[in-house]
Amino acid sequence: MKIMMAGYGALGSFLTDILLQKEIHITLIDKNPSVFPSPDNKKITCITGDALDKDVLKKAGIEDMEFFLALTDNDNANLMISQMAKGIFQVPTVICRLEDEKKAAIYSDLGLDTVCRTTLVGEKILSMIIKSEIIVKYRLGDSSAVGVEFNLTSSHRGKTVQEIEVKGVFRIGGVMRESSFIIPSPDFVLEEGDKIFGTAYLEKVAELENRLFEETQ
Repeated sequence: MKIMMAGYGALGSFLTDILLQKEIHITLIDKNPSVFPSPDNKKITCITGDALDKDVLKKAGIEDMEFFLALTDNDNANLMISQMAKGIFQVPTVICRLEDEKKAAIYSDLGLDTVCRTTLVGEKILSMIIKSEIIVKYRLGDSSAVGVEFNLTSSHRGKTVQEIEVKGVFRIGGVMRESSFIIPSPDFVLEEGDKIFGTAYLEKVAELENRLFEETQ
């Protein structure tokens, strides 16, 4: 696997330390050569230059990359670099770091994979303040559908899957009971402690949590 990173700061260093433990070759691009790690590691190629320059990207071997990460501290630069990597050089997976959550949402809707630190940190802080029964694990494609999981309480004991599901809002895909994973039928009877894996719409998660937990207390 080959990965290219444009901008080598704290985030790039963190990712590199982890990725080097795998059989992954990393190419780093930064205008400041003093930030690069030790040149002794043969899994790393360091290129001094501006990633906004197409010639620099081509010289660095972007056309052979499977992943491209735009990680500079400038949102506009990251967006321009990512669009070049995706549109001109056809890198299969391009991930763009952004601070502005509005830009992240707009460009995500346009098909660009974005990661917004503001949103991620905000969600982490909120999760520490507001304890939720339902955990959102991942987004499904470009839609508002998300994968969720939660544990059933005593108030759910004896209910069936179809009694827990909410038409048009939430669907159960699997149940973990002790060490066994089950793909349940609609009339499958649930037990306290079952871990539920399902799909819901993000904007309906709070409503779903209220329905499944607060109303049963």
